[in-house]
Amino acid sequence: MAIGVQHLRRSKAAISFWLVSFATFSYGLNVYMWLIVGAHYHPMATKGDLFLPLRYGALILPCALAIIFLCLWSWRGPLSPRLYLSGIVILGLAALLPSLPRVDSGYRQVYWLGETRYEIPWQYSPYNGSKERGGKYFLVKVSAPELAPRYETREKTIIIGKAVDSNSYKGGPSSEDPCRGSSHSMECKWQVGDRVYSASGDAGLFPSDIPAFMASVADLLDGFEVSAR
Repeated sequence: MAIGVQHLRRSKAAISFWLVSFATFSYGLNVYMWLIVGAHYHPMATKGDLFLPLRYGALILPCALAIIFLCLWSWRGPLSPRLYLSGIVILGLAALLPSLPRVDSGYRQVYWLGETRYEIPWQYSPYNGSKERGGKYFLVKVSAPELAPRYETREKTIIIGKAVDSNSYKGGPSSEDPCRGSSHSMECKWQVGDRVYSASGDAGLFPSDIPAFMASVADLLDGFEVSAR
């Protein structure tokens, strides 16, 4: 009689564990797909998530645990209800991993202009730069007119950039008038020393004091420089 009761408990525990494993795996697979999509469309925000590796645990842990339990079952035979219960607890913890609060990792994107290295906070949505030496230019997004970082948005956003020369922007040599545009949009390109800077966006976002604005843009972009050789 006792053996039958023990066998029934083992069976119930095993069935519960495998049902929870399947449910957790299905949930983890859905989380994984969303993480992949997010990494494709918002790569910088993804890199800026300190707990991103843990979120993948919603899929990895159920898979790993299922393999471990199968190996134990094939080696030792029927497992104890307590062991199955421990597995269910671990699966529950795995299901909670995607809901961890977002913590900024402080990630900085590395780009190069010639032999000069730049490290740009991910919140500026840096793009079109070269991760290797010899880069020609890079661009970032900022709010206007305060130049605070703006990630993945076009609303009230100005795109600013820094290049090794005017041709890096495919715009030919710099003109005497650094800004041109219409009532709807404006584009500025100017040179300071051996570097060329640019700013483009809605004309209404540009301040009236353009020279001071250009100086602020150059100061911000120069502030990303971490080494020069």
